[in-house]
Amino acid sequence: MLSMAWGYIIGLLIWRWPLGYYLYVTSALFNISVVIGLFYCAKGQSIDTFKKVIWATIVSLLIISRIYSLSYNYYIATTQRSFEQIYTQAVKQYVELAENNKRLIVEQWPFFTEEVRQTEILVNEIFKKEGLNIVGIGDIINPSIMTPEIVKLYEVNSVPDRFERLPQKGDLVLFFTGYKPSYWSARGISPFVVNYEPRITQMGYTLKLLSSSQINNKALLLNTDKSKFEIKNTHIGYKLYEVVGDTEKLVLWDGRYSDGWIGREAKCILQNRGKHKEANFKIQVYPQMIGSKLKIIHSGEILKEIVLEDSGEKVVAIDMTDFSADGNELYFILDRTFIPHKLGINNDTRELGVIVDLIQD
Repeated sequence: MLSMAWGYIIGLLIWRWPLGYYLYVTSALFNISVVIGLFYCAKGQSIDTFKKVIWATIVSLLIISRIYSLSYNYYIATTQRSFEQIYTQAVKQYVELAENNKRLIVEQWPFFTEEVRQTEILVNEIFKKEGLNIVGIGDIINPSIMTPEIVKLYEVNSVPDRFERLPQKGDLVLFFTGYKPSYWSARGISPFVVNYEPRITQMGYTLKLLSSSQINNKALLLNTDKSKFEIKNTHIGYKLYEVVGDTEKLVLWDGRYSDGWIGREAKCILQNRGKHKEANFKIQVYPQMIGSKLKIIHSGEILKEIVLEDSGEKVVAIDMTDFSADGNELYFILDRTFIPHKLGINNDTRELGVIVDLIQD
């Protein structure tokens, strides 16, 4: 058993990253090996007081650690089960509500992930709905996830056209919600905290809620701010929407994080603005960026050059009278950035400049 445990851990270290949850089975094998070893050491032998103390200490630590792990095991098991139930409910609702050739858009899944491929197989082959397609747009919502490491890991050779993947009128949009915090990571389980509305609404889409569900569980969680354990309510849920209304005011970003931050440079693509001849951007400036310069460029021409003289929110209006009707690219370029972690603000290691949002009229 001990050899199996060592073989398991060595194999995992060679095969994949040495993440904690991969070693769950290994830790159980090591614990069982220790218990068996202690049993045979003590069996049929006279043990002096010192050895008894050592033996009792080891056994006590094992028992305490196993009792301590019960709350974690319960948390992981209930969370995994909740995810399975919510996912199943959401897919069944899509199959029931969607008409032929209506796509399911999932904004939290990038196009290259297993979830997209496996869900489409489930819908087409198990539910026998061959006219339905699953589309992941997580990389459109948050382009920053397409790092060289991710591209290499998932063997991404090409990126499907972003405008073709964007939701169209009549498409269904699946959005997962939840509150499953943790200070450790278990892939597909926790941490998972989503307390906001679908981000595609910031791109100009109007959504109609068709179906929703939520599963609640109580869990013993560590409050890191107060350094004590608390029983809290946790939940996992889904919301299924339909895209309604015209999609004439779409906006895409490159170089912008999902929370609105941009680094030294970002690109905003304004699509199908139609009769809208002005675009208004809300810019949030933090004290670290006071004195820096922001340029907004279109077709090589500097439309705005702004000195960020103070912190707070600013609204910048861009005249679009001479822009084309189909698509236009605006570049936001800063002369400097800052890294919060290096300044002791928090643990954020990103290179940040300002927060930029398009104000949808």
